Amino acid sequence: MTSVRAFRLFGFCGTSGDVSTIRQRAAGLGPDTAGINFESNLDSPLLTARAIVARNTPSLSHAQTPDGSFIVIDGRLLEPHLALSDALQGWITNGVSAFTQYRFHGLIAAWNGTTREFVLIRDPFGVTPVYFAKVDGGLMFSSDLATLVHFGVDPTVDPVALDIYIATGYFPAPLTPLRSITKLPPGHSLTIAADGVAESASWFQHEEKEAIDETAAVDLMEGRLRESTERTWPGDNNTGLLLSGGVDSALLLAGITRMPKKPVRAFTFRYKDYNGKLNEGGNARAIANHLGVTHEEISIGPDDVLNDLESAVVAHDEPFTWGLHSYRMRPIADRGITAVYSGAGADGWGLSRRHRAATRFNNLPGLVRGSLRAVVRAARPLNLGSQTQAEWLTEPISGVGSLYSPDADWNRALRRRIYHDPSLVDRGSQRLSDIYQSAADEQTTSSDERTLILLDKRFNTADTVLLWNRGWTVGSEMDLILPYFDHDLVDLAMNIKGATTGKDILRRVGAKYLSNDMANAPKIPQTMPVSQWVRGPLAEPFRERLADMPSAMTSVVDPSRVTQLIDEHVQGRADHAWRLVALLTAAVWFDRHLP
Repeated sequence: MTSVRAFRLFGFCGTSGDVSTIRQRAAGLGPDTAGINFESNLDSPLLTARAIVARNTPSLSHAQTPDGSFIVIDGRLLEPHLALSDALQGWITNGVSAFTQYRFHGLIAAWNGTTREFVLIRDPFGVTPVYFAKVDGGLMFSSDLATLVHFGVDPTVDPVALDIYIATGYFPAPLTPLRSITKLPPGHSLTIAADGVAESASWFQHEEKEAIDETAAVDLMEGRLRESTERTWPGDNNTGLLLSGGVDSALLLAGITRMPKKPVRAFTFRYKDYNGKLNEGGNARAIANHLGVTHEEISIGPDDVLNDLESAVVAHDEPFTWGLHSYRMRPIADRGITAVYSGAGADGWGLSRRHRAATRFNNLPGLVRGSLRAVVRAARPLNLGSQTQAEWLTEPISGVGSLYSPDADWNRALRRRIYHDPSLVDRGSQRLSDIYQSAADEQTTSSDERTLILLDKRFNTADTVLLWNRGWTVGSEMDLILPYFDHDLVDLAMNIKGATTGKDILRRVGAKYLSNDMANAPKIPQTMPVSQWVRGPLAEPFRERLADMPSAMTSVVDPSRVTQLIDEHVQGRADHAWRLVALLTAAVWFDRHLP
């Protein structure tokens, strides 16, 4: 393990620690590491702090005071008039509460040289991940999971976390693949002081305000989106935008073209050997032509997936399921692009159809719910295509956390089939339910619907959508810009009167700058045609790789039973493609980091 993806922010905080060993290991990560080095060498039994910041840091900045206090942000402050030095002074004067007034995307690490307190803060949306592990004499943290493995934390696999990953497609915070490493949830802070470590959820709430009518919401949305786009402009002309055929990215592009002297190039991913609706190049090209913007397609085919899989896993930094549709960012960087706008975020402004259906089901009379549940269970032997969703919908609900739980996204019976110990499914399901309910209990919202939206932001958005968007861009040494993750926009979208959603308002704003067809184009899932490819050119490579999984996985999963899933998929008897991707990327991750 001589190298991993260069970390963005790494540090050690504690009462002891071999700094020379840390520096030696950091040197093995590449010649450009340790670009900034903070160290507190005080002859005192009280807490000391050390932080090393590495390469691949286009948006990283820091501030320092003569007494040794410092602040580093792996991301950006969202109010340009605020200086990071002001945030540092606020932290020194008022403690962690001072950061509630600063809107930012990313991870903040701050050290108070006087009180000897250290704080880690993950922004409310979870744009930047934060991992930490308790080590001898202190706590080690990083915005890169692989870096902690590289620096020698205990590599014992967490079987329950692995089951939850296979069930949901991602590792929901606080879980990671390894028992010894914890992921800080979005909107949480971790304070390390001489008397111990304390976690707080101060930043995860969104203020409930007076409801706004649709007409006012359109004007407000237009103005706030313009402000968000302008203040996130990276300051140079090497800027790109990921343009799908939908209204979210199209409206961002329209806004940028109306900003004076702000040239931008648009890029769309195209899947080779595939002619279905998942290819959005035609719609994207029409939008770019309408707005007078240079447009280019980046091709991805089955051979590219095979050739690039390890680099994609390394860039993502965790095993992953979805996001493959946009992993190939290197060709964009090769064209001189240093910052990329993404339209991610607006889809999370309202409830998904599945959660809307679940809340309606949950509001039915108990007798009706019981009757429907009995019908679904009676149909289980028929193995209907909709059985998984139906079982999830009709599960008994003990709280809003259970209402959110996507545990049955992949049927529990199928998971039991591939495990050496089928009881792992029950342990994983209970742990997942506890995580979701604990997150729901943190909220102070007025309705289950609002709590569900916030849970979706905390888990699905932060630990899937943002993780892959950030991983692909940072891995290609570009900055990621996310205007829809703006506090004012999100507050507006969550306080619109009636059944109108923020996405509805966004379409009405889009109609001012785009054709009616463009502004009201149907939502197309942004995903790769993996199901077809795994029934074709990827079938044998998947079979070969999953028959030889690393021991970290074979202690939990039976490879021969996974082979049966491949057979079922290839023969068209079931669609297991994305769970096979999940198993495959996990195999690559464990091979890479736990040889």
